[in-house]
Amino acid sequence: MVILICGMQDIQVKTKIKEIKSKYLGDDINDFNFVQYDLTQTSLNDVVSDALTQAFGYDRKLIVCSNPYFLLANTKTKVPFEQDFTMFNEYLKSNDDESCIIFYTVGKFDERKALVKDIKKLAKVYDLGDIDKNEWHYKVKNLFLNAHIQIKENDIDFFIERVGNDLGQMVKEIEKLGLYSKVITREDIEKLIPRQLEDNAFQMLDSIINRNMQKLMQNYYDLKLINEEPTRIIGLMAGQLHLQYQVLSLMKKGENERAIASILGIHWYRVSLMCKNASKISTKDILYLLDKLSKLDIDIKTGTVDRYQAFELFLLKHC
Repeated sequence: MVILICGMQDIQVKTKIKEIKSKYLGDDINDFNFVQYDLTQTSLNDVVSDALTQAFGYDRKLIVCSNPYFLLANTKTKVPFEQDFTMFNEYLKSNDDESCIIFYTVGKFDERKALVKDIKKLAKVYDLGDIDKNEWHYKVKNLFLNAHIQIKENDIDFFIERVGNDLGQMVKEIEKLGLYSKVITREDIEKLIPRQLEDNAFQMLDSIINRNMQKLMQNYYDLKLINEEPTRIIGLMAGQLHLQYQVLSLMKKGENERAIASILGIHWYRVSLMCKNASKISTKDILYLLDKLSKLDIDIKTGTVDRYQAFELFLLKHC
């Protein structure tokens, strides 16, 4: 038997594997009836050979395989062996229930590949998808409740924006917050959870718009301390400027914050902050800044200017 599992959240994929493992093997699980392989390190033939070998003293064997690169799109994985699918195809068609091979990935399998199509005809498939953007607040609120942590509704949205849409990371951060206090504020989140690079770029843009030089340079020096390259920061800032431009355009069409967040696929908390900046920056200003960033990027990459000095001068000039 073969099972395919995919989804956008690592924790959901791992939970599904755990669920199947318990259902298929019961409570008595050990190295004889449960095996894990990394398919960049072990050939598919070796995996199938193991699946066909009787588990000593047990009726069933479960084999879980990570990194099934040959089922994914745009992969150029180099492996120390030649992959052969003949033996696997025979195993797939046999529909043997005494052993089960699970292939899993965080992301999607490549539906265009012939092997994926063949497997899907005979295998069980669990496509877990992703959490709907409208469900994040409710799901994270329940995580805080289950951890017995008090937090305000608005601070939940700030937490989501701070951590990003990674459920596994959210669970870890909530555990960390719970060790600090059972009543969490926005200030606690700011202090204990580091910003993502994208969030730093957004904060820098927000500081430029609001003429907050101290906050702008603090964000920049935070990135410099971790050796983040100016060209990388320029790209992230340009991305935030494009978002700000789209927010302004949709506001002019009469869309509200929630609708804009849904259309652009970003959290409404960030949209809310961008909407507040609408009176302080125009689409013309945004195009001007994008043009200056583009020229700065070219100058840095061609070695015309010192990358740090030129970027710092840009920040000082436009704040």
